[in-house]
Amino acid sequence: MAVDQWVVPTPIYQYLATTGKGATTGHSNAIANYSTASGTSGEAFIIAPTTAQVFRIERMLVHIRDVGAFGSSEYGSTAALTQGVTVKVVTDTGTVHDLTNGVPVLMNADWGRQCYDTQILDWGVGDEHLVARWTFSKSGYPLRLDGAAGQRLEVHLQDDMSNLTAHHFYVNGYHEDVAYNLDRQGH
Repeated sequence: MAVDQWVVPTPIYQYLATTGKGATTGHSNAIANYSTASGTSGEAFIIAPTTAQVFRIERMLVHIRDVGAFGSSEYGSTAALTQGVTVKVVTDTGTVHDLTNGVPVLMNADWGRQCYDTQILDWGVGDEHLVARWTFSKSGYPLRLDGAAGQRLEVHLQDDMSNLTAHHFYVNGYHEDVAYNLDRQGH
């Protein structure tokens, strides 16, 4: 079978989102109280392929916006988190890959531990921003999410994030395509 050398896979540019605890539409701005003290088990912000799809996630961008100066031992501009943020590839039956390796992100500096490409942006007036780029492909290979296996990328929150102005997780990648993969392998 000849494969067109110019086949380009369908890109993914998407915020991780949730259904919002039973709401009919999801949300992507993680600024609510996800604390276990409020009687919940937290909230998951996800991206999941359909059963007929496979996603390759190249990177995740983290964005936190808050009022005031960001300290390394805070989350945004307030106290460090108690439970923290975990990032995993999961299915309904459990964890496939724990990308935070059992050590949740509790404070701003912890995003640097996971992503390395992390910075605080301050323009002199207005809110400060933490931006982090976690490039999965630079640590060996893009994340592979197999929809037929029920896999999804999940950012799990269990703390009160209602003090933040904005809190997003955005991924880039592509839909795995048989023709594209054959072409890359020189078939």
